[in-house]
Amino acid sequence: MKKMIIIERSRFARLLRNYRKSLYLNTLLTHICKQRRTLLTLTAEEICELLQLDPEEVRRRTLRGRLRYDEIDGIRYYDLIDLIDLKDSLDSQLIFRQTMDSAVPDTAIQVKN
Repeated sequence: MKKMIIIERSRFARLLRNYRKSLYLNTLLTHICKQRRTLLTLTAEEICELLQLDPEEVRRRTLRGRLRYDEIDGIRYYDLIDLIDLKDSLDSQLIFRQTMDSAVPDTAIQVKN
C-alpha cells in the first residue's frame, strides 16, 4: 500500500516555483564560475558552517572515498557537487521520516469526478 501526502494546489505551485528558481540559480552560478574559471570547492570548515554538517560526518565520508578533494598547501578543498550530494542524502532521510507522519494510505483517498 502506498502512502500519499495531500497538499493544497497553491502550496504545491509555490513549491514548484521555488524548486525551479533554485535550478535556475544553480545553472547561472555554475556558468558564471566556469566563465571566470572559479573553482567550485570548499574547505571542511566552510562546508560545516555553510551546510550545517557535522565535521565527523565529513571526515568519515572523506575516509570512505565519498568526498573528492584536492589538497593544496595542506588544506583540503572539497568538490561542491559531492557536498551537495552529501547534504541531499542526509536531508532526504530526515524529510522521509517527517513526511511519513503526515502521509495517509492511498486507500483513504477518494477522487471526485
